[in-house]
Amino acid sequence: NQSDQSRILPNHAFDTYRFFKTLESNGLSTKTSKTFLDLLRLLLRSSEKRWMITGPRGRILSKSYSEGQAYLYQAALDELRTSVNIKARNDGILIRTGNSVVLREIESLKQKLKDDIHGLKNELQIELNTRKEEANDEQNKLELSIQELNSKLTILTGEVRTEIETRKWVTTRRCVVAISTLALCVIIFTSLEPDSIKPHKPTSSAQNSLNGRNTNRTANQTNSLRTSIGKDQLVDYHYEDNDADADSKKVKRMKSVEELGIMPNR
Repeated sequence: NQSDQSRILPNHAFDTYRFFKTLESNGLSTKTSKTFLDLLRLLLRSSEKRWMITGPRGRILSKSYSEGQAYLYQAALDELRTSVNIKARNDGILIRTGNSVVLREIESLKQKLKDDIHGLKNELQIELNTRKEEANDEQNKLELSIQELNSKLTILTGEVRTEIETRKWVTTRRCVVAISTLALCVIIFTSLEPDSIKPHKPTSSAQNSLNGRNTNRTANQTNSLRTSIGKDQLVDYHYEDNDADADSKKVKRMKSVEELGIMPNR
C-alpha cells in the first residue's frame, strides 16, 4: 500500500495519564503503576524502532527503498516549498497590483479633488468680482445722484438768493418812492402856506370865502395825497400778494428729495 509506505513513524493515540489513573483505581500502588508505565514506554520505543527498520509490513527495508523514500520526501518537500513560494509570489503580485490600482485611484481622486477645489475657487472669485463691480456701480450711481442733488440744491439756493436780492431791491425802491413822495408833499405844503398869508385883512365875507377856498384846496390836496398814498398801499399790497405767491411757489419747488425724483429707487 502506497499510503502505508509513505508513513515513516506511527501515530500512537495512547493516554499515559489515564492509563496511570486506571491502574491506581484498580488497587495498584503508585510505584507499581509507574513501573508499568516505564515498561510500556520501553515497549513502545522498541516497537517504533522495529517499525522503522522493518516497515509497515514487518520486513526489513533496503537502502534503496530508504533512499527512495527520503528522495520522495525531499521532492515532496521541495514541491511544497516551490508551491508555497509560487503562491506567495502570486499573492505578492496580486497585492502589489491591487496596491497599484488603489494608488492610481487615490491619485485620480486627489487630482479630481484639486480640480474641483480650483474650479470652486475660480467660481467664488468670479462671484466676488461680480459683487464688487455691482457694488461699485451702485456706489457710482449714488455719487451721481448726490452730485445731481447738490447741483439742484445749488440752483435752488441761487434762485432763492436772487429772489431775496430782487425783493430787497423792490423794497428799497418802494421806500425811496415813499420817502420821495412824502418829501414832495411836505415841499408842496410848505410852498402853499406863504401864499395864503396876506398883509391886509379882508372883510368877513371875503375872509370866509377865502377860508372856504383854502379849506377846499386843503381838502382836495388831502384827498389827492390820500389817494396817492392809497394807491401806493394798493401797489404794496399787490406786491405783497405777489411775494406771497412767489413764496408759495418756492415752497412748492423746494420739496423733499424723494418727491423730486433725484434719488434712485432701491
